Amino acid sequence: MTERPILRFPDSRPAQRQRGQPANFPRPRSVGRAAQGERFRREFDRLEAAFSDEDAALELRQDPVGIAPERALVFVTAVPISNFIRAAQSAGLEVLGEFELGENYELPDGFIVENINMVRSMFYATLPTQEALEQLLRLWRTHQRGTKADTGYAPWWNMFDMLSELRAWGPEDRLSSDSISAIEERLPPEDDDEVRLELEIWPTRDSAKRNRWRHESEARIAALEGRVVNHSTIEEGNFVYEALLVDLSAASVRMLLQNPSAPEGLATLDGLQFVLP
Repeated sequence: MTERPILRFPDSRPAQRQRGQPANFPRPRSVGRAAQGERFRREFDRLEAAFSDEDAALELRQDPVGIAPERALVFVTAVPISNFIRAAQSAGLEVLGEFELGENYELPDGFIVENINMVRSMFYATLPTQEALEQLLRLWRTHQRGTKADTGYAPWWNMFDMLSELRAWGPEDRLSSDSISAIEERLPPEDDDEVRLELEIWPTRDSAKRNRWRHESEARIAALEGRVVNHSTIEEGNFVYEALLVDLSAASVRMLLQNPSAPEGLATLDGLQFVLP
């Protein structure tokens, strides 16, 4: 069994297997190496700054869209990347999940798409060590120089070519559209009525870090005039789980749903993995 916590990802959906020969649709084409370099320069500069000095990690955590090394990274690509999981592991990153994005996902400007129904995939990865972060940056710089990929690293070149987003795990991941819909359905009409939510904390094995994140979550709940109903911690073998059940006023929850990225809201707490109904 692998040494990793269990993470929650979207439920899989059954699909009917297609018979016969698959249609030979052309894949979307990238905007090119130079354009990708311009598009993602800021994100990779943030990654490079993450270990540049003692204050960098703190500064990034104070920036809701910053990339701190202790967070998960989200890679979104225009097409599935063959053998990416194996290539990611060779670079020291563990892919925690991958799933197909919905039909409403729009690629950034510049990609040439002849068939809008082509599959898009999202990959989640962690940066568990400084070495893994540095390896990712080395691969990116080598790609940007136009150097051919070493044996086994071609999937990374495909990833960089077809990358449409690179971001830290953020409010849109902590509070998904499915969760927003489910919470909205349960909202009472009166602003003062209470709404119960589950807050799942990142399942790191570092108990001190989990405790810090839990205390930060409790402080944010208190600032929103809510209350913690219950707290659960499970750490057995390869399974780590830390969560809070909380009650907030319907007015506070409406504000959360309307603006998940609000600096003082729940969905911008670094230590939270998910906000759930």
